[in-house]
Amino acid sequence: MLKVEDIDVFYGIVPTLHQVCLEVEGGETVCLLGPNGAGKTTTVKTIIGLLKPRAGRIWFNGTDITGLPPHRTIGLGISLAPEGRLLFPDMAVEENLELGASTPGARSQKQSAMEWVYSLFPALRARRGQAAGTLSGGEQQMVAIGRALMARPRLLILDEPSLGLSPLLVQELFRILKKLNEEGVSILLVEQNVVQALRISQRAYILESGKIVMRGSSAELRSSDTVRKSYLGI
Repeated sequence: MLKVEDIDVFYGIVPTLHQVCLEVEGGETVCLLGPNGAGKTTTVKTIIGLLKPRAGRIWFNGTDITGLPPHRTIGLGISLAPEGRLLFPDMAVEENLELGASTPGARSQKQSAMEWVYSLFPALRARRGQAAGTLSGGEQQMVAIGRALMARPRLLILDEPSLGLSPLLVQELFRILKKLNEEGVSILLVEQNVVQALRISQRAYILESGKIVMRGSSAELRSSDTVRKSYLGI
């Protein structure tokens, strides 16, 4: 489904990613792990088209999407729930959700997508007319993910979705992500909560200083001494 081949990304003259390769197959949840500043957000911004790689290619379902603008990648079936949520705080919950149905295909099935989002996040239905900025952090994250789902993506990319949430909300969030994957949505999950991410994913990559330093099945990485010491504190 998604294939990232040897991408190099620079901010100005500063190299940020070096020969990064990763893949997400249809029906998979794949997580991208690593410390702050490793280049995880740069990777997803490059996939979605907010940044253009200096070298390498990105393929989605056999189509070369390298450097395509975000509205084109979204139209092909990729959605991003960004780090920090980036909601419009003075707009109602439902208005924020509707912004996710921006492509012609998504607009034609906006109502069914809205019902799908409300079935995943029942708390949002009761707050559909409430300003998004007045919601709790967990509810705002639900809106951010719901907005990404309004495009009915084939691939959902989530950038640090559990950041700043309470342990109970984190558990609920990962339960929903697991349910989404079981319903057929492929997921690329960028996350610092290594334990939960490896629990719901099939495969994982570890990014450090702009380079992929480990890859393998989630079970393999959970049992790796390096991962256990560096990321799980064991």
